[in-house]
Amino acid sequence: MGLTAVVASTAEEVSAATTPSVPVGLASGGIFAAVALVIVLVYVDLLDASDIEHEGLRRLLVATILPLLLTFGVIVLYESLSVV
Repeated sequence: MGLTAVVASTAEEVSAATTPSVPVGLASGGIFAAVALVIVLVYVDLLDASDIEHEGLRRLLVATILPLLLTFGVIVLYESLSVV
């Protein structure tokens, strides 16, 4: 095996090791979903601690939490399956 074959083989191995397994858009969307979910959950917790009743706002926040939670769950599932 020549030197150029060894160098090419090593370059392919390094390239395969550093190539991300997640598409670029999914990673940034996952970060947005996780941060948005945390912010909305904190806001709902603060709203529950408030003395003033905001039933309409609370319903809106719960309706916002459900799709974010589903998105977060799908991202975690995708990442878990991509490791295996």
